[in-house]
Amino acid sequence: MQTIQIDDIELIKIDPNQFLMGALKDDKFANNLEVNRLINITNSYYLQSTPVTVSQYMKFIRETGYEHDYFVEVWDMDKDELVPGPSFLEINGRGDNYPIIGVSYIDSQKYIDWLSAKYKMKFDLPSEAQFENAAKDKCDCLTFCRKSEELRKAGLVRKVNEIPLTAPREVKKGTVTKSGIYDLHGLIWQWCKDWFYYYDMGDIVNPVGPPNCPEFAPWKGEKWSPGRVIRGGSFAYPFYHSRCSNRHYSQVQDRNFNVGFRLCINE
Repeated sequence: MQTIQIDDIELIKIDPNQFLMGALKDDKFANNLEVNRLINITNSYYLQSTPVTVSQYMKFIRETGYEHDYFVEVWDMDKDELVPGPSFLEINGRGDNYPIIGVSYIDSQKYIDWLSAKYKMKFDLPSEAQFENAAKDKCDCLTFCRKSEELRKAGLVRKVNEIPLTAPREVKKGTVTKSGIYDLHGLIWQWCKDWFYYYDMGDIVNPVGPPNCPEFAPWKGEKWSPGRVIRGGSFAYPFYHSRCSNRHYSQVQDRNFNVGFRLCINE
């Protein structure tokens, strides 16, 4: 296993690969946004072994004074909508080894710019294809994603009709891939760099989604405001959102209570 270690940030090498992106054939939870494409990833890349942690993000705030005096959005079950919740510092006050949450896509880019300049390396977010490739990692599931089922049985994500969990667990307490990458399933939603849209069935070599912001995001059969892909599922969502192929999105300015990110370096 080849790694890059930068202070307390570990990234693990993922080799070039061809894999079937999209839902398993008989997955009853799949939808029309998860259609199959045989994807070719032609270059190696390094993916952070965990989501960015509280400790790692707070270094950025201390060194730059970056904005952190705001309230994070949480889900109101009665109103069925996101509402202002705890402050950023409060919701991230559980400990250093928890994933940072309540950060927008814009915030993730500011962190990446800072880290890239500090270490003279080109950090990035993973593409949606890179994320799913790493999550599947020699997957032999036939009809349903076993990792999401394991999370359900362990009580680490919601069952279908349960009240949502209110906080994430620490990193490295859930799933791990054969390559040694943790928490690609069911910890927090994680930003990817792609704009969220229908898959382009002809875009099969190192796909990164639409080149420009689409007019809308296709969601629940409707046209919603556009945004970027988030992947991985969440402690607060039903278990089937943690499937390797599951897709979700958020607007770039959103600072939600169950969204963070992890780093990628492309070769």
